[in-house]
Amino acid sequence: MRLAFGRCIVFSTSSDKEEEARHFGASQFVDTSQPAILEKYANTCDFILSTVTAGLSWSNYINVLKPDGKLCIVGVPDADIQVSALQLILGQKSVISSVVGSRSEMQAMLEFSARHYIIPQIETYPIHEINTVLERLKKNEVRYRAVLEIG
Repeated sequence: MRLAFGRCIVFSTSSDKEEEARHFGASQFVDTSQPAILEKYANTCDFILSTVTAGLSWSNYINVLKPDGKLCIVGVPDADIQVSALQLILGQKSVISSVVGSRSEMQAMLEFSARHYIIPQIETYPIHEINTVLERLKKNEVRYRAVLEIG
């Protein structure tokens, strides 16, 4: 079952993720490895949820936001996020963040997921394959989450 949240655009440097993104409900996929592609999306998004751990050209993503738009950071990039205060002020845009929710918020999320048949995307491995999992993580080959099973 897909939920309707309005138009959803996925921005990714990995074009091989397009099929999955559309399966999860994305109406559009943008391969950001193409030069200057983000310029075509200036002032088109109300909200951007960033889950990446890599450094990005954050000003390009701020430009993608509409006035009053928000860039929400939930991934932890390996370097500080650099944005222009003037770019935020003139565009009335903001950068926000979020952490894992409280116990009651997690319970509500799990109940919502169960009600709407939202199933996590995981790969499971026996504990003795931990080195294989670590290598796959280093190569960015794990899709979403790897779960180690004990016993």
